[in-house]
Formats: sequence, structure tokens, C-alpha cells
Amino acid sequence: MSERHISLSRRAFVCGIAKGGAGGLLALTGAEGVLAGVKDSGEITLDGLLITYFSAPLGTGGSASYTFTTGYTTTFSFRSVASPEISLRAMVSDGDQRINGRSVVAQAESRKVDNAIKLFPRLDEEVSFTTTTPPPGLPENTVFFGLRKPVLSFKGNGRMAQFRFIDAEETFTFLANSNVRGVFSEDTATSMIHQFVADPTALTPPRFIPALTSSGDVSITQVAERGAPPDITSAVTARIVDQTGFSSDVLKRAFAVGSNLEITYYSAQESKGGILQLETDLKKASAGVTRVFWDRVFKTFVIVGS
Repeated sequence: MSERHISLSRRAFVCGIAKGGAGGLLALTGAEGVLAGVKDSGEITLDGLLITYFSAPLGTGGSASYTFTTGYTTTFSFRSVASPEISLRAMVSDGDQRINGRSVVAQAESRKVDNAIKLFPRLDEEVSFTTTTPPPGLPENTVFFGLRKPVLSFKGNGRMAQFRFIDAEETFTFLANSNVRGVFSEDTATSMIHQFVADPTALTPPRFIPALTSSGDVSITQVAERGAPPDITSAVTARIVDQTGFSSDVLKRAFAVGSNLEITYYSAQESKGGILQLETDLKKASAGVTRVFWDRVFKTFVIVGS
């Protein structure tokens, strides 16, 4: 038998170790990548989701009535506060548009904002929604409208997940002065109510634009703006109150019960024609001027009397 000796220089030996270490690092990094790429699915329930608000006619003794027209939509996207690095993308097929059989709300993917979803507060031509703010025109008599306990389905991994609505317990309306903190979490209720801007000096472009000035009662239908900027935004947080189905720790953590989902609303207008009708009964004791502003983000009016 012959003996064979292999001569290995110190430099070659060190390089060999370095390459081996790099290989181990790549293997670990690859394992993390595999875990992040594992497909998973599950559902979460939010305590509430704001669609819009209906301003009381501030500074008057009267009330205001709002009616959705066929062109009304609201557009928003989601972000996990616990795991903001995960990209959340709307994915709604034609057969999934109706959220449930109990509320007149439907969904579709946004055509104007990447990854966003849009909701229709009415489904059919013959179905309308009208609400009236109670008098007098105080900020606390402003009405908020949305979905109570909406359920969202997510499919994805640690990098990206697709979502759609699959259910909602009901639609809700509440007054800003009501005890909504008994229905929604403190975070959710406060975040919703803060979307209504009652200070007239803060009703400024680009979010708020003048719609009408009147010396009497108001009757107006807002029509979709041509070329309206799609990137004016406002954010609301909603508390996650239930989670089912996820098997991966990364998505369990991203949608943990008790954490918040951030909802960013956009000024994008995704339809043509009429959006919202407004009628007021101001009951003014003397002549005055009423200014009406259009909120581009929540597609609604803010009414300021004098």
C-alpha cells in the first residue's frame, strides 16, 4: 500500500474555512427564506371598519340627510402594525364581490391604487342608503358608518399576503357622542372619530375643497372629480379581535389578537357621475351663510353654518 500526502497551505486552509462558513450562512439564510415563503392561510376579525362619516351641520339648529348614489365607493389598503414589512394585496374574484347576505356592501379590487380594495355601500340600482344627523348641528351629532366585525381572509407568507372580505356581522351607524367604546376598542373608536374635522380653519386643500356656499337650506349631489388626485390619504386603526387558521408563526404574529390593523384611505375616485346626495333642514332663526366642503378621502361633506 502506498501512502499519499496532501500538502495544504495555511492560506488555502483559511480560505476553505471561510467558504465553508459562507456556505453555512447561505444555508441558514435560505432556510429563513423558505420559511418566509411557505404558503399559509387564515382569517381575522376586526372590531369595526369605518366606511365614511356624515357631518352634522355645524353651527345650526337643524339636521342633514345623506344618500349614497350608485357611483359611491371608498378605497383603502391594509398594513399590519405588528409586521409592516409584509405586503398586503387585495385579491377579489368576480364571485366574491358580495361580502355577505345581510349587508348591502360589496367589494372589488381597486383600479386606481396598487394593492388596495374598494367597497360599494350599495349593490343594486334599487337599493339605497340614507341617514340623517339629529339636530342640533353639534360635532357630537355627526354619524359614523361602517362594518361591524368584518372578517378578512388572508393567503400568503412572510413577504406578501392576499386578502378579501368574507363576512361582516352587520353595518353600523353611531353618533360621535355615543358610548361606542363599549362596542369598539378605545383605539378603534378614537381613530374613527378623529377622521371628522370640526375645526373650519382646518378644512383646507388638498383633502378638503369648497363645494357650495348657501344662504339657506342646501341641496347638492357631489359628482366624481375628473383627474382627482388619488394619493391624498388618511389612516385609521382597527383592533383584531379574533384569528383562526394560520399555522405559520410569522402570520400568527402579524395578525395577533389584540394588535391593530392600519387602514389607509385614499382620495382615488373609481367611478363616474354622482357620488353622494346632501339635503339640509337648517332651521335657522335668522339669515346666515352655510359653507359646504367636500372631503376627498372619505367621499363626504362637512357643513359649517354661521
